[in-house]
Amino acid sequence: MRLLTWLMVILTLPTAFPEAVLAQSFPSKPITAIWPFPPGNTAENKLRAMFGEAAKSLGQPIVIEYRPGAGGRQGVVAVQKSPPDGHVIAFATDTVLTVLAQASASFAPRVDRDYVAVHQVYGVPLVLTAHASLPFKDVKGWIAYAKANPGKLTYGTPGTGTTSHLAMVRLTDTLGVSMLHIPYAGSPYQADLINGTFNMMAFTTTVLTPHIKAGKLNALAQVGSRRATQLSDVPTFREAGFDFEMDTWNTFVAPPGTPAETVAKINAAFNAAQKVPEVAKIFASDESNVYFLTPQQASENIRAEIRRVLPVIKKMNLTFD
Repeated sequence: MRLLTWLMVILTLPTAFPEAVLAQSFPSKPITAIWPFPPGNTAENKLRAMFGEAAKSLGQPIVIEYRPGAGGRQGVVAVQKSPPDGHVIAFATDTVLTVLAQASASFAPRVDRDYVAVHQVYGVPLVLTAHASLPFKDVKGWIAYAKANPGKLTYGTPGTGTTSHLAMVRLTDTLGVSMLHIPYAGSPYQADLINGTFNMMAFTTTVLTPHIKAGKLNALAQVGSRRATQLSDVPTFREAGFDFEMDTWNTFVAPPGTPAETVAKINAAFNAAQKVPEVAKIFASDESNVYFLTPQQASENIRAEIRRVLPVIKKMNLTFD
């Protein structure tokens, strides 16, 4: 009888503590990292460098799987359908986790319900630029001109609901400026900014800096919380005297129900990898803002950003269905 009792206890242990068993055995095979964009993006170099270092401490390789389409949503969709054991994670942009998740009825994932945040990996600095032919060189001049000429100025973005678009909407709303939005979808919007098809744009410093240095564009102010070194003479909006700040970020997410110990293990491996000098140098090549956060802090950042963008989404009546 006593032997039977012990056998029953042993047999029930794996089901009594499933999360603990999963976490202890992780990783038991290669980890798949879903990249929801086509191959060839320069960001892949950063991720591959980070994955290479993280794999050393995790004891398993991290393999990139391409699932492009739907504006970067495919990764989050994939993790929702994957086993919650940490062997499938996905790269997700701030736009996907906040704007698209709030402005689409068919795609409405919520952090900790439909996915868990694993690691907030990096963001890129943005700079507000204007065509050199315009009669202003700084933020104050831009505001004065825009208010004197309502609706005359135009700004381009890579598309409706993108980070660049939301940055401009939040900025113009904060400053009380009216401008016409010209969304692009795979068109040469950078070339159109240079040739004057539209007047202004807020985009990454690495893309626009060469044109600023060449005198084709004027950099009015930097959008984030710090100056990019390649534009060290261009102030942030706060430094220019305006209460506006917006940092970008990207986050790796895992299936809902993934054990906290497993999530913490991946997070620690990624954080440590990004501190390795060779990896840090790659991330610094385009002045990426690197974050060393816990999964809990990453989750709260997602929630905080949703609180910031919701009023903008409602005001714009922005939908993606």
